[in-house]
Amino acid sequence: MEWRVNASGTHVNANAGVRGWKCPGPRRSWHANLLPWNWLLRPVCAYDLSGSAGAGFPIRCPECGRLVERAGELRRRCGRVRWWTMPIIAGVLWASFEHRSFITAGEWCRHAPSGLLVAIERNMGTGSPWGVRREVRERLDGAALTPGQRASLRSRLVRDLRADHHRFNSLRAMEMLRMMGAEAEPDLRAALHSDDHQQRQFAASLLRRFPGPPGPLLIRVSVEGLADDGIADWNAELANFGGSVRWLIEHAQDARPFLLESLGSDDAQARLGAAMALSFGGVTGEAEAVVEAMLPHIEDNDIAGDALIAVASMFRLGEEAIPALERASASDTMERRRLVCRLLIDDIRMGDARSRAIDRRWRSLRITRLGDNPCRDIEIWQYLSPR
Repeated sequence: MEWRVNASGTHVNANAGVRGWKCPGPRRSWHANLLPWNWLLRPVCAYDLSGSAGAGFPIRCPECGRLVERAGELRRRCGRVRWWTMPIIAGVLWASFEHRSFITAGEWCRHAPSGLLVAIERNMGTGSPWGVRREVRERLDGAALTPGQRASLRSRLVRDLRADHHRFNSLRAMEMLRMMGAEAEPDLRAALHSDDHQQRQFAASLLRRFPGPPGPLLIRVSVEGLADDGIADWNAELANFGGSVRWLIEHAQDARPFLLESLGSDDAQARLGAAMALSFGGVTGEAEAVVEAMLPHIEDNDIAGDALIAVASMFRLGEEAIPALERASASDTMERRRLVCRLLIDDIRMGDARSRAIDRRWRSLRITRLGDNPCRDIEIWQYLSPR
């Protein structure tokens, strides 16, 4: 097939009557060329353009719409398979099989750029390969991530604090957010507004480690964590009841209105935690409410250790609790409660002194097995043990 240039400079087919020059097919976009099967197969049109080419270039294929700009784009044979790619693909597959541990064990992650690894984890979350998650954590611990990469990763970790069906992903997220330190504080404070209870509680658990004023929202979420919410107590990081009580004792004055509201809760654990925070936190003027909320826990029930917490909370109120205890001992219909009220009054009035007779009377009530006197023999950490 011969081509000549006419007076206007256009390529013209000198043998327009010769057939066999065909359209190679439509053009692909650049992202379509990234698909692996497009490396092996090409688009095929094969429309005969021999006659049309005589009119000059560029010409448009009436079949697929491709704009052919020069004669070199036309093909006599338009095969669908790129056979020359077969040996390359076979070589790649063989190399992958021979070094499959490099891929399956995640060794390739050690050589991948941090931006790629963070992007994979951010988009795939818990579905990302284990090697990627391991390498991202190691690079975060080694301060190998840029501020932008840390910010991108942080948004993913905060989402992982939510309750889901993936085991231990929230533990990993808490550990990595703790590594980030104060830079994670704005994202964690935003998580306090979440509609997911677990995300709010885990964010509050991390925020309680930061210094500075607590803020009403953090206080409210911490008081919310006093309730029996089903978050496991087997792990110290997730024992939000104990962690919330300890922190609320330090901020009892600021948390006072929220704690008083929790004293009237239907949740027994929330009442116990609120009473502990008010009494151990030194809040004055609320002895009547604390005694009234704690006396029902003196009786036998299915709540392990609640009588111990109730007695310790009322004892820590000191002299302020005596009027409320005297009224209860005179009017309460339950014998066990009246005995506890009288013992508390006697023990409070002893001050720093200690009476063996009072200790024997406490021991006869069997409120605790850890000591003779539940008011004096047990440290606060024992009150907060997981139940």
